[in-house]
Amino acid sequence: MHQRPFRFGLATVNASSRKEWIERGCKAMDLGYTTLSIADHFQEQLAPFSALMAIADACPSLRIGSYVFANDFRHPAVLAKEVATLDLLSECRVEFGIGAGWLESDYMQTGMPFDRPGIRVSRLKESLSVIKRLFHEEPVTFTGTYHKVSNLVGYPKPFQKPHPPIMIGAHGRRMLALAAEEADIISLIDDLSNSQIHFASDSLATTAEKLEWVRQQAGARFPQIEFNVLIWSVVITDNQQQGAEQLAARMNLTNPQQVLNSPNTLVGTVEQLCETIYLRREQLGISYYTITDRAMERFAPVVAKLAGR
Repeated sequence: MHQRPFRFGLATVNASSRKEWIERGCKAMDLGYTTLSIADHFQEQLAPFSALMAIADACPSLRIGSYVFANDFRHPAVLAKEVATLDLLSECRVEFGIGAGWLESDYMQTGMPFDRPGIRVSRLKESLSVIKRLFHEEPVTFTGTYHKVSNLVGYPKPFQKPHPPIMIGAHGRRMLALAAEEADIISLIDDLSNSQIHFASDSLATTAEKLEWVRQQAGARFPQIEFNVLIWSVVITDNQQQGAEQLAARMNLTNPQQVLNSPNTLVGTVEQLCETIYLRREQLGISYYTITDRAMERFAPVVAKLAGR
């Protein structure tokens, strides 16, 4: 497998002021992170499009993205227009992350129906078809089970051609199959069933199995796909085993080995983390790591050693 250079992103959601928000983005840029992304929920977090545009204006070399837009919150024509506008005004710095939606409280508190996973995934598939066509075709007419568009011209067109890189967060087989067909970036996420984060739900072995599913579904386009993981927890410690035990306890896991064998956690010295990241690229092809803002500074030495390599 062709080995992509490492790159690192920052996932963040909130700030109490413009000053705090911009300072965080500029600090991430200065520390070598390439992308700042924001989630899409109705909890205490900033609205994604305006927050990302503020970062794009203030941090000229930082890419901006969604981790990830919940498909059900917007009609695909609305989402296509917003993403294309953001890409145009940021001058080609958008990474377009999208998912089927998973947090039930988002739906319950806003009165939206929280359909079973199969329906949400089918609706996402239709949305991606509409969005991609609006990005580069005109006019677009589409009639599906969930969406209908009639003679609609997508405006503006995105700066990036044919469209901003599409990232799909996936855990289950059906989402991984959709991502294999549609995504430029696949984020290998923990199990989010029952509206809960099931930390360290995948081992390196199960991740390898999932990547084989993706390979089979993607066919000839598999080498074009970039693989990402969201790192929930980074523990920098001289005692890796003790650090794994403490993190497992915080995650309500009974076996610390789950932490060490999860692609979504990193525990050890800076040197051990670098070795782990190199090994996971060699074995699994993972080259793109997204770190939460809580770990931005303590993970920075790893970014300094590995970014672009």
